[in-house]
Amino acid sequence: MADLDFHLDDRGSFDRTFVISEDARLPALIVQLFDNNVAVDLTGATVTFSMENADTGVLKVNATAAVLEDATAGKVKYEWAALDVDTPARYHGQFKVTISAKDYLIPNNDDQTLVIIVGSKVS
Repeated sequence: MADLDFHLDDRGSFDRTFVISEDARLPALIVQLFDNNVAVDLTGATVTFSMENADTGVLKVNATAAVLEDATAGKVKYEWAALDVDTPARYHGQFKVTISAKDYLIPNNDDQTLVIIVGSKVS
């Protein structure tokens, strides 16, 4: 699966969608951050990931540690825990990147959405 890209500069409205099967732990969710078409260097950053049910607003994942997959290329990764993907539903995800005492939310506004679909497993 290709990495999902998000941009700090204004790109208008768009969704990025990630689909995973119920109870699956792979693939990991990887996003790449750009500013004016240049990868954002995240060296020294800390990253967390949160995910809420799109229908109920209930948090499924709450500020759980993510990892820098490739800091200089602006890539962050979240590896799924079993409880993260045990309930089929449509979710919204967001990374929080902290670097140089500043926080950045990815996606960063209502125009950009990270949609995560946990689909029912096939018997």
